[in-house]
Amino acid sequence: MEPTLHESTRPVTGDELLCMPQGKACELVAGRVVPMTPTNPTHGRIEVNVAAALKHFVHTQNLGIRGDRTIRAPDAIQLACAAAGGTDLFITNDDRLSRKNVPGIAFIQSLDRTFL
Repeated sequence: MEPTLHESTRPVTGDELLCMPQGKACELVAGRVVPMTPTNPTHGRIEVNVAAALKHFVHTQNLGIRGDRTIRAPDAIQLACAAAGGTDLFITNDDRLSRKNVPGIAFIQSLDRTFL
């Protein structure tokens, strides 16, 4: 018989937690199954408000770069930071990025083509 979520006496792995019977919401903390506090309507309203504020910030700061599936996450982060800072010249060693048009960055130039 498999242990339930709260019967385990030894540390539990994430894989073991996934195989356990579903019950109340819980999380895995340092190998121990810890019950989570249930959400309530106030929590739901806060969650919606935070999501709306983040969406607005991303839109107004031109941070939607990650929507371009050809840009890898580390590059998207660097481009987003450069755009938020109003960078005039962004120099990259990735020639593919030099062909991108990112609002907030005046020029994106490949390192190979940059005169230093």
